[in-house]
Amino acid sequence: MPVTKNFKTIDEQIAILDSRQLKFKNKKKAAELLSRYNYFDLINGFESILLKKNAPPKKYDNVYFEDFRDLFFFDMRLKKYTLFKIFDIEARLRTSIAYNFASTYCNTPADTLNYLNPSYYKAPPASDTNMTNRFNSFDLFRTTQYYRNGQVRRR
Repeated sequence: MPVTKNFKTIDEQIAILDSRQLKFKNKKKAAELLSRYNYFDLINGFESILLKKNAPPKKYDNVYFEDFRDLFFFDMRLKKYTLFKIFDIEARLRTSIAYNFASTYCNTPADTLNYLNPSYYKAPPASDTNMTNRFNSFDLFRTTQYYRNGQVRRR
């Protein structure tokens, strides 16, 4: 069964941290941070690093709230830079794949438009109704095509 806890005001959260011997350089700024970011993200995510070792109740030994704040913002910056690099790698990989695919398979305008030719596609087996329905739902494979100008074309 999940652990549930009663709602705590910002002042009650600070009182809990006080009871665990956490020090504050500025309780007003701590309250502002707790109202902007939640307790779990600021405290619980990093408490295993900063808790007093081998002490059953949660107690801090010469640890400041600002230490949690610094770890939290470092973690946010690390996530941001890591995500930026992932996006950069993804863009470079996508560009490389597109370039190499195009240089191999799209040397002429006719080659480039091959994807529009239904003869290059193999219909799924009739027994696979899900894929058959999807296949037949694409305009390219419909036997009747409807155009915005009202024109109808049958194959």
